[in-house]
Amino acid sequence: MRKALTCLAIAGLIVMSGCLPNATMYYRPTVDVDSTHEKSHCVPIEKYVHFRINTAAQVLKVRGYGDSYSHSHTEGTEGQYVIYGNWKEIKYKNDDFYLAIQGSNDKIKPKKTYGERHNYEGYSMFNSGAVFPKQDSDSFDVVFPPLLVDGEEIELPILHIKRTIWAGISPFNC
Repeated sequence: MRKALTCLAIAGLIVMSGCLPNATMYYRPTVDVDSTHEKSHCVPIEKYVHFRINTAAQVLKVRGYGDSYSHSHTEGTEGQYVIYGNWKEIKYKNDDFYLAIQGSNDKIKPKKTYGERHNYEGYSMFNSGAVFPKQDSDSFDVVFPPLLVDGEEIELPILHIKRTIWAGISPFNC
């Protein structure tokens, strides 16, 4: 019995030695429509929001993401929608992207926008977004212009981004 408890204690220490306390700051995206969040594998932060948009011809699957970053070569604040479906043509109606900070009436224009279309067997993907001057606020909203999918105008929900802190124990080998 004593030998079994000793082995169990040693096994517990080995398992626990592979885990470390961890804390990280990230930007959690949300939208005002029915949605779910995708969690990362090792550190379970809610980095992406997933939702669907019904059109006359199909259901579009959308993944939203937002971040504010500083790297040695660049800095900025970004809002992104990746849209999956089947279409002949997809584009934004205009270039009226903007960022709004809660509590302010200012509409911050992007310094860069992008929209990359990719066609795969059975589906298409539209990776689109806007990069704004770096923001240090705890929360901000990214507003996208209407989307045109095969001539049909689609309103996209506002992408709400909030700085969040995750703390917990994560595996050492991630």
